[in-house]
Amino acid sequence: MHGLAGLIVSGYGSRIVARFQGNNVTAIGRLLGASAAAAVLLVGVAAYAQEAAKKPAKAKSACNAMTEETACKANDTCRWVAALMDAKSGKQKRKAYCRTQAKSVKKKTEPAKK
Repeated sequence: MHGLAGLIVSGYGSRIVARFQGNNVTAIGRLLGASAAAAVLLVGVAAYAQEAAKKPAKAKSACNAMTEETACKANDTCRWVAALMDAKSGKQKRKAYCRTQAKSVKKKTEPAKK
């Protein structure tokens, strides 16, 4: 017998060859597959994290910086929120402030179905 089969039959190196037969080959294949999947997952997570970090922060509204009621009411995009007062004690619960006015959503009028 020639080649690897002859070595196994004759007993030379039979322990070395036996290590790579049967279940051990399957286990090595599974380990390599799992390692490759983990590597792909790590690369994907790293790319996603970099993409999320590139997004610029949302700029604060100019309305938030206004502290005077007249200046706030003069701007069409802002609205003034009055201070809240406690009825019993007469103390102020919340300060008055200026905020960005919500955009009005126009509903489309659809003709009535007959």
